[in-house]
Amino acid sequence: MSPSAGCASSPSSTNAVPDPSRSIGGEFPSLNICLGGEMLAVAGDAPITRRAHPQIGIYELGATSAGETDPVFGALAGVGSAGAASTERESLPSVLFHQEEMALPTGAELLITGSDAPVQAFRLGEFAWGTQFHPETDATQISRWLNGNDLALPAGKTDDSIIAEVEAHDSALVDNGKRLARSFLAFLEGRRAAETSRPDAPFSM
Repeated sequence: MSPSAGCASSPSSTNAVPDPSRSIGGEFPSLNICLGGEMLAVAGDAPITRRAHPQIGIYELGATSAGETDPVFGALAGVGSAGAASTERESLPSVLFHQEEMALPTGAELLITGSDAPVQAFRLGEFAWGTQFHPETDATQISRWLNGNDLALPAGKTDDSIIAEVEAHDSALVDNGKRLARSFLAFLEGRRAAETSRPDAPFSM
């Protein structure tokens, strides 16, 4: 599911995606980013609240113990600002761009946490993943979003300061985004291979 700047909903962003409850129910795997993550949380009966102040820019996140062993988000465990794997748990500088905040759905596994919006990534069911942070975003993308942004910026931040803080982590952001994408694709490929040997088991990509 594709996000939009600030996770703001629009007809094009909400009507052109599958019902996330189908993914929760095991019909197909999904990786749902920001607005998509919020939609997944709502499908899992978790509330969405509007924050008094948005989160925009770089925030320090980190994997939980469940995140470290997750088949997809485990790829980000032990990855710090250098974008390199480590044997120790490290902070994960990540891009946030939202004002709505989701709670953790009942029965979900919290995978990535941090900041004062602690639900940053979760898995609900066997293979429905949702994020609040933007693993796909780099400095070029954040510049475009800020150009069309209608959210008030966090206190003490300007467009230029936000771009600068994202640029400072740009290489790691790109590397970590690729690492997560490869991990999700590997999960899909592994699941498809497993289902090929069980033709009676339904599976959809």
